[in-house]
Amino acid sequence: YFAALYSPFSFLCMPAASRQTTSIFLAIVGGISKLAWLGRAPAFLARSSRRWTEAVVRRDAGGDVTVVDPDEDLGFDAVKQAATELRGLLDELGLPSVPMVTGGKGIHVIVPLRRGAGWETVKLFARTVASHFADQKPDRYVATMSKARRKGRVFIDWLRNERGATAVAPYSIRNRKGAPVAVPLDWAELDEVSAANGFSLADARNRLRSGCPLEAVSRTRTISNAVVSKLDKLTGE
Repeated sequence: YFAALYSPFSFLCMPAASRQTTSIFLAIVGGISKLAWLGRAPAFLARSSRRWTEAVVRRDAGGDVTVVDPDEDLGFDAVKQAATELRGLLDELGLPSVPMVTGGKGIHVIVPLRRGAGWETVKLFARTVASHFADQKPDRYVATMSKARRKGRVFIDWLRNERGATAVAPYSIRNRKGAPVAVPLDWAELDEVSAANGFSLADARNRLRSGCPLEAVSRTRTISNAVVSKLDKLTGE
């Protein structure tokens, strides 16, 4: 109620991708001044609802804001390897991608898409890609929610593509010790990064001076028939 009465935002009620609630209220930030207001408020984490395909790569489902115990036996190198291999699969499909360290423990592999495909299409496509990817190396990757199956594996979370689901937004400050920032990177830069939470506010600002990698990827691509056909051949459908 405080937010609705005293903030400069309008609010949108959306279906929630959750078993605990049927809807969620999202603040619509429409401009730099409103974003600055949010920064002065006791709010740190900005999350976005997407119209692009995003595969979230995490250690045993740890990281981001999902409350799941991570597998501490897996280091960040395993996460980087998973993200890099996932990039290879997406390249085969003709879909350029951008990695983003989340400020937590994981990496988001983002495929910017031109608006056109519906939510169910994007969700099905993301699930098929993640499942096929995990099936190729089941000893290392898993694409299911089962905690038992995630042990010792990297979780390829495709569920962020569901209508009502959210994920940490690029350049969002995380509500964690040191206030790390979620930062999109070039693939070459990812090789040099030793943790997903290594970017401070100052680091993120310095990185932006070189331009945002997301802006370098064209949004003209979509989940076309040609892309689906390539995926079908890979999966044997």
